[in-house]
Amino acid sequence: MTPFVLIGPEGSMIWIDGPIDASRATPIEKLAAPEQNVRTIGEATGAARIDLDYVEEGVRFWQRRYVIATEDGRVLVPSAQARVEDEILVRAALELVEQTLEGTGGEGALT
Repeated sequence: MTPFVLIGPEGSMIWIDGPIDASRATPIEKLAAPEQNVRTIGEATGAARIDLDYVEEGVRFWQRRYVIATEDGRVLVPSAQARVEDEILVRAALELVEQTLEGTGGEGALT
């Protein structure tokens, strides 16, 4: 269970899980639920990203999940989801969270 969830309009959300044992989130495909379709996977040193598509109650949703390694061998999993129509705004917000957690914001960042 995550300690907090940021709730936005139309069912959009951003949340952070972790730190958790890396085996729970790697390989990153483990984070996709059976009803979700993998859109893309990206990898950089110490981090990975997965974008997923799914339909809930007839509405198309997008979800992005990052896996960021921590110094102690565990991982942080910042995630977001939104209706496909709201993806650009929510994705931008999640990218800021990911860059802050990864501590790079530059080379090696997954945006």
